[in-house]
Amino acid sequence: MYNNGGSYSFRIRGIILGCFILLFTAALLSTELGRLYSGSNNRGRNGSNVTFEYLMFPDVTVGYNGDISNPKPENRWVWPWSTATLLFSLVFFTAGVLGIISGQRESYPSILTFFICSLLSICLLIFLIATYSTIIAGWKSIYGSSMPYYPNIDRKFSIACLVLSCTLFIIFLTSLILAGITIKVCTRKAFPRKTVGYHNLVGQATPQMGPRTPQIARTPRPDPLR
Repeated sequence: MYNNGGSYSFRIRGIILGCFILLFTAALLSTELGRLYSGSNNRGRNGSNVTFEYLMFPDVTVGYNGDISNPKPENRWVWPWSTATLLFSLVFFTAGVLGIISGQRESYPSILTFFICSLLSICLLIFLIATYSTIIAGWKSIYGSSMPYYPNIDRKFSIACLVLSCTLFIIFLTSLILAGITIKVCTRKAFPRKTVGYHNLVGQATPQMGPRTPQIARTPRPDPLR
C-alpha cells in the first residue's frame, strides 16, 4: 500500500467512495426536506389542522385565510439545525469531500482525516437509523392500517430516509475499513527517511588534492652543549 515516494495507493478508492458519499448524502438531504414540507411536520396530522411550521415563503400569520398566528416563528425557515438529518448532512458532505481529496493527494494526513470522518459519520448514522425506525414504528402503533394522509406521507418518506441511511452506513463502514487498511491504522509506522551521506572534506592530506609535494630535508642544528 505504501510507495517510496511518501504516498499511499488510495486514488481510485478515495475518489469513488467520496463520490458515492456525496451522491447518497444529497439524496438523503432531499428526501428529508420532502418529509418536512409534505409530511405531518408541516401539514399536521389531518387536513383540518394545518400547522405550517415550515414554509417556502414564511410569514407571521399562516392559514388559508391568513388569520392564524404561526405557532413556531423560529421554525418558519428550515435551518441546518432544524432536524438531526439536516445537521448531520453537513458532516457527511465534508466526509465526501475529504474522501475525494484523500484520493487525489494519497497522503497519510488526508487519509487519516477521511478515516476519522468516516468513524464519526458511522456514529451519527446509528442515531439516524434509530430515529427513522422509531418514526415508522410510532406511526404504525398510533394509527395501524388506517393512517391519515399526511402521517402516511411522513412514514413513506421516513422509510426512504431509513434506506438511504443504511446505504450510507455501509459506504462509510467500507470507507473506514479501506482507509484503515491503507494507512495501517493503530500500528507503528516505518516511514522511509532520507539518509544523509558523508563526504570527505577537501584538504591538504586528502587524496582529492593529488600527489603530495615532497618536503626538503632540514639540516640538523648543532647541539650548543657540546
